[in-house]
Amino acid sequence: GAAITMEEVAKHCTKEDGWIVVKGEVYDITEFIRTHWGWHAAGKNSTIIAIMSALGGDCTRDFDEVHRELAMWPTIKAQLEGFRVGVVSGEQADEGERVAYQTWDQLVESGRIPK
Repeated sequence: GAAITMEEVAKHCTKEDGWIVVKGEVYDITEFIRTHWGWHAAGKNSTIIAIMSALGGDCTRDFDEVHRELAMWPTIKAQLEGFRVGVVSGEQADEGERVAYQTWDQLVESGRIPK
């Protein structure tokens, strides 16, 4: 896959254009975000808030903690692989870093979630 800098990944942080990094691999999860059930669930779904907060950065630690022990982990891993667009080149984020979760209002204000 293509070599992609974290600077480039950071530009892709909205519902219309969302990338994440997991274990040094870059994934364009835009279509997954657009069709996620959480948009239609009651209220401002915490799963959507977590995903939208993670866009444009490395979410390895959070992704693994949330998904690794699930029975459907093999399916999740295969689905993620389908979104792969490249590998991180140059300066990489610390995979141990936590995602800086934002509130719904912060996500709207930053443009990550459309008003």
